[in-house]
Amino acid sequence: MILDRAPEGRTSLLLAGGGLANGLIAYRLARKRPEISVRLVEGGDRLGGRHTWSFFDTDVGSVGDWISVFVAKSWSAYEVRFPKRRRQVGNFYRSITSQRFHQVLTAELGDRVVLNTRIETLGPDWVDLADGRRLTANLVIDGRGPAGSPDLILGYQKFLGQMVQLAAEHGLDAPIIMDATVDQLDGYRFLYVLPWDTRVLLIEDTRYTDGADLDATACGAASPTTRGAGVGPSRRCWMRRRACFRSRWAAISKRTGAVLGTPPFPDCVRRSSIRPPVTRSRMRWPWRMRSVGWRPSTRLRWSG
Repeated sequence: MILDRAPEGRTSLLLAGGGLANGLIAYRLARKRPEISVRLVEGGDRLGGRHTWSFFDTDVGSVGDWISVFVAKSWSAYEVRFPKRRRQVGNFYRSITSQRFHQVLTAELGDRVVLNTRIETLGPDWVDLADGRRLTANLVIDGRGPAGSPDLILGYQKFLGQMVQLAAEHGLDAPIIMDATVDQLDGYRFLYVLPWDTRVLLIEDTRYTDGADLDATACGAASPTTRGAGVGPSRRCWMRRRACFRSRWAAISKRTGAVLGTPPFPDCVRRSSIRPPVTRSRMRWPWRMRSVGWRPSTRLRWSG
């Protein structure tokens, strides 16, 4: 469908859900097609939720020129670690925080952003809100998250992540995208680490499994180390082994979850020939990437 200017009183495009995909669509249209009326409706109190998305420069190509306004932190290299292999790769790795995402979008879109408004149901050109109102548009794009389908055989990506602040500098100068030297529990497991500044680390314990159950209190408990509050034993042990845990620390934020996704092995996906009744954004179906760093490259194909 080609988006045209809507008649007065009607919206050209209504974006249901204020996550990464719909936010990028709204931003790009505001910059490239300002004559197109767009409304972005989000049930929460801010766009993007509470997330960090990360990507390699090679993921996005020239799209990186306009997405750079959302980037909160960049590194010129990254590292991967396995029991018998370790490598640092010279490729820019960048992160977008939901806080930065919200700030940029609300400044650009103004009153076209509608927050704290829950959507009850929707169709190709209408949205019914929980308060009884109906909004209409030439086109509705649903970006509220993944929907189950009998045509997909999916596993789960489970994670427990914390932002921790140390009393001394940690010494890391590049992200560790995958540290698989930790104990392998409940599927394939690795730690993901972003050195946000000289004393702040984002550490996430990630597992690819068949089931969604996650015991956040026991997550990472298999590595022997001393007890403490807030950071699981494996993360404390990891920080000590990597010379990052000098003295005191404080947990700044915490996030847990289990999301549908394709497991890290082939032959797990069947594609359906049935088209959904409502256009959906989200990621390029059905592939999803790592947890803290949901890679936005496939979303950019919608908005670039």
